[in-house]
Amino acid sequence: MMNFIGVAAPGSTRRQLFFYSKDIISTDYVSIEEDRKRYIFEVAGIETINERLKDAEFFRIMRVEDDYSKYNIFKTEAYFIGALKDREIINDFFYIAPPGTKIYNAQKEDIENIFDITQGVDRINIGNFLKYDSISVHLNFDMLFSTHSSILGRTGSGKTYFIKNLLKILRTKYIAISPTDEYNSLTENVNLFDSGRIPVAINFSECKNAFDLNDSEMQYLKDYFKSKEIDETISSVELAEIIYSFYQKLNINSNYQNLFIFAEKTNPKIELPRFVSTLCEKLSRINILISFVRKKLISKFPIVFSTQELSEKEESIAVHSLLSSILHSRINKYKGSYEKPENMLIVLEEAHNYAPSTKTTKCKDIIVQIARVGRKYGLHLLVLSQRPRYIDQTLLSQCGTNFIFNLPNPQDIEYVMEHSYFYNEKSRNTIQNLKTGECLITSNARNSDIICKISL
Repeated sequence: MMNFIGVAAPGSTRRQLFFYSKDIISTDYVSIEEDRKRYIFEVAGIETINERLKDAEFFRIMRVEDDYSKYNIFKTEAYFIGALKDREIINDFFYIAPPGTKIYNAQKEDIENIFDITQGVDRINIGNFLKYDSISVHLNFDMLFSTHSSILGRTGSGKTYFIKNLLKILRTKYIAISPTDEYNSLTENVNLFDSGRIPVAINFSECKNAFDLNDSEMQYLKDYFKSKEIDETISSVELAEIIYSFYQKLNINSNYQNLFIFAEKTNPKIELPRFVSTLCEKLSRINILISFVRKKLISKFPIVFSTQELSEKEESIAVHSLLSSILHSRINKYKGSYEKPENMLIVLEEAHNYAPSTKTTKCKDIIVQIARVGRKYGLHLLVLSQRPRYIDQTLLSQCGTNFIFNLPNPQDIEYVMEHSYFYNEKSRNTIQNLKTGECLITSNARNSDIICKISL
């Protein structure tokens, strides 16, 4: 049986409820029942509006009278969360509580249903509802595959612990890309690439962008491949040595320039054409595998790719190579097909390294492209960062589900929450005061945010 606590006051709107009560409200959620529907509200603030409480005679009369407009003591403000009918969430955002409507404590069952955290098949218990420790939070992680997602929080807030435990129990293919070795502990059942090993060699056609080659340098590279076809992959450093030796030998032959479409007027004293020298120099700066024919995508999943031993440029090229190969493989497989794509989760740890808001990297474009079109082909991004305002805005705006741990910097909070429908001043204060292991879960697919104590 529901506990009656007060009546609606004048001034209520579709999103905001005001109600009078004779006692101070000790609950965080209240409800209104009308026409088999229940409207759930979250308490935002309580105001004492009648100072005659100190009058014993007034207090006695107040306790027995029903005229709240005359004898009320407390006025409470609450915000609409959602509506239920027969325990199911319904889209009803137009209810305005008439003055005098009875207000009740929301029941535990109401809270579980309105936040969609009930126990069920294909749901994962990730912790407890922070305001009601007795309520477990069971999330349907299909929402990770209906949109892209983010896990954000300062160092030590619990975000990496959360995702590592989540990856162990999620029944889906995934690839985790990290600038550290934090994910190497997941090696029992994964294909680990560390110590700078790159799982997919860049295609010959990608060399121009990867090494910042000009047209002349690229032409010399093409001419070499025409003369000396390479079946196996080769490192860029080794290729630079071979090309240098190849053109050095050709230089002995006075007719070697006929091989080139982009002929140069070279000084006879110079050992090699200028653009051959610069080509070799650029190739040798970055130790990356190159393949003349795009190699078949690795089929063994999950994958953990640690980039910690790569330079910043090598890291960016390697991530671009891997993700572009995955995307192109998916497009070739599913474009024009009626087959439902198999889900794959792409985890980007410290995503601001790969897709920063302040500069361009080699891998940023492919990440943003996956954010825009990847879901059509079953690719879903999970973005992690301790400094969200340094993540590319387009990428972050595509994240419809966010697990936000403690963020002490107000600018980071503003950058994240400007994409949230439910953002308000209370959300900012909540995020800044979250303790380790606590997170605010927001989603475009939900009617309200959840504050959860993670115990996964």
